[in-house]
Amino acid sequence: MNISKLVDEIFLTQKGLARPYFISVDGKSGVGKSTFAKVLGNSLSATVISGDDFYSGGVVLNAYNPKELADKCIDRRQIFLTLKELKFMKKVFFNPFDWNRFDGSLEVNKKEVNPSNFVIVEGVYSNHTDLRSIIDLSILLTISEDERKKRLLNREGTISDWCNYWSGGEDWYFENISPPDSFNPHLWIKS
Repeated sequence: MNISKLVDEIFLTQKGLARPYFISVDGKSGVGKSTFAKVLGNSLSATVISGDDFYSGGVVLNAYNPKELADKCIDRRQIFLTLKELKFMKKVFFNPFDWNRFDGSLEVNKKEVNPSNFVIVEGVYSNHTDLRSIIDLSILLTISEDERKKRLLNREGTISDWCNYWSGGEDWYFENISPPDSFNPHLWIKS
């Protein structure tokens, strides 16, 4: 699907709403969710929220099974509450996970999120059933596994034990919670 066609369709759909239009951009690590959400967000003048800000999966490798990993990774309740406030065109403040310290704490400074007619939440788990009641459009991004691994290597420098640990949770999520047929549209990104 052409992004300008997608943008046109989204504008037409939102036109009849008296509230923001919510979009999730989901996919495995390294598929380009953040980049795609930024491009789409710029085209729509949308508020873009990163699921990584709501990380809650801990900072050490544990013996969790893939289902537990998928459940613990993101604080979906906090994302839902954030989206709910934005639905009523309210400004939202929250403390995102502190990735620089990476000790389990949240950043000291609150992040301010302004409401707009379009809100995009991007990240793995953004199409979770816990969020679908507020999401109007769920987009799944997919690329070849070889290309995804190349992108991860380029971004991370190595595919670490950490990446491998969390990929089990992602696989479980896309097989059991959000399989491809739960998205519309499913966009295959050509590399």
